[in-house]
Amino acid sequence: MVEPVVAADGQSYERTAIERWLATKSTSPLTGGELERSILIPNHNLRRTIREWQEARAPFSFCALGSLCACLERVCVKNLGHFTNSLATAKQCASPPEL
Repeated sequence: MVEPVVAADGQSYERTAIERWLATKSTSPLTGGELERSILIPNHNLRRTIREWQEARAPFSFCALGSLCACLERVCVKNLGHFTNSLATAKQCASPPEL
């Protein structure tokens, strides 16, 4: 959600989506009830919360799909190595001692 707004039904919507809806309808997309007015009020609190959430995850944001794939590949290979080592250790622990 880029630009959250509150409609007359008290619900928050993405501005572009609710504007498209209101261009042809005068009802709430959520309840179906008639909206008293079509005024949209910016939801600054939700927008701030979304930005904070995005910033908290910024290290995991990538500008290109290739970068994301490369990073995922590194993480998967690293984790696979840990998994393989753990599996080998588990097999050793589960194996009966050699006589």
